[in-house]
Amino acid sequence: MRVVVVGADEVGRSLARFFSSRGDDAVLLDAEASAITEAEEGLDVLTLVGNPLHRAVLEMTRPAEAGVFYVTTGSDATNLAVGAMAHAMGARRVIARVDDAAFFRGVSGIERGVLGIDAVMCPARLQSNELLRQIRALEVPWVGDFAEFAVQVVLCPVSAQSKWIDGPATGVKLADGCSVRGVVRDGFLRPVHEIPSLTDHDLILLAGPSAGIPDALRKLGHISRLNRVVVVGGGSSGRQLCEQLGSSGARLQLLESNRAVAVDLSERLPGVHVIHADGTNLDTLRDLQIETAQVVVAVTQTDEVNLMVALVSRQLGVPHTLTVVHRPGYSDIYQHLGIDGVVSRHEVTARMMATAAVADRAQSAGHLPGTQHAVVEFVVPEGGPTAMGQIAVPSHALLVAHCRGQEIVQGPLEPGDVLVFAVLPRSIPKLAAAVAGARR
Repeated sequence: MRVVVVGADEVGRSLARFFSSRGDDAVLLDAEASAITEAEEGLDVLTLVGNPLHRAVLEMTRPAEAGVFYVTTGSDATNLAVGAMAHAMGARRVIARVDDAAFFRGVSGIERGVLGIDAVMCPARLQSNELLRQIRALEVPWVGDFAEFAVQVVLCPVSAQSKWIDGPATGVKLADGCSVRGVVRDGFLRPVHEIPSLTDHDLILLAGPSAGIPDALRKLGHISRLNRVVVVGGGSSGRQLCEQLGSSGARLQLLESNRAVAVDLSERLPGVHVIHADGTNLDTLRDLQIETAQVVVAVTQTDEVNLMVALVSRQLGVPHTLTVVHRPGYSDIYQHLGIDGVVSRHEVTARMMATAAVADRAQSAGHLPGTQHAVVEFVVPEGGPTAMGQIAVPSHALLVAHCRGQEIVQGPLEPGDVLVFAVLPRSIPKLAAAVAGARR
């Protein structure tokens, strides 16, 4: 497959490296000769220098021959314009990056069909979604995001104080689109109809929109230990993370060193206590009694600041620290320093963009702890099944969610719908073939 990448930054180089390692014919274009020179030192790809907005330059990449065409420069306007041009020139699949979060309607950070572009992705939102998943994973055995963040799947224990204890699993009623999809008992994932009486030794497989998960957990009797969360850094990621954490019930505090930004955020985030303060200042953190926070998340634009905030917070007694890292390749180093969660915006974006091209959507898979199952998503193809009954689902597999766009739905299937299953790994190829084979 021929792959064109416009933009030789960390994301662009990661994409070019990924497809080159697969044996694909990768082309990397950038307007700056210095960026191309740096990329050539570690990549075995065809490189071009030129302004991608110039039609003659873009034609040199041969868009019509590209199986996928990426645009990931530092300019949102350039990315959208070049993406639209590539689509008009016949590129089969176009994926573009847009950093401005205000461009996007939902919280997923992914828009489809804009100017003929197959997928537009927001690095800041992808990063904040991953941070939210890692924060939630501090309290439950497992959390996974699927169908481009339309559904979050959680494995959580049944509380002895739950009102559903000793009752049938089918009787558990939740709101906000959340539902119990299965129960793990004695190492086996079972359908809800096989559990006539829940016990406090069971684990519940819960699925629903991310915003509805905290309330669903509370209704299941889960008592959150994350009563206070402190976010350091009021940039795009910090603001979005606070907005998404709003439903968690935790006391949220946001530290921002720029006074004007802090004042603006205090107006835009009414449910968050915004504090004008330096998150690396030891005296400031002591005055804030930072040790009473269960989680500190450092999301400033500077790696050194983020690392200092995380290390100082741990030293002062904060049990969990998470941070973003901007330099590629530093994630492992941060984790070796004892930081609970590390998220690289460039790595998350490159991974989502790469997998979106491989399978039309960013497919996800995760092993379900305590079982032999994995949670996997499949996309209904054009000419595919119109009903679940047309798919030969293995007897041990459970349907976890049926998504259309950013909605969890029921009923007939349409092309592009995402089906999320819990399935034994050995049966994943068989189930994928069943979905693909249904088109005949």
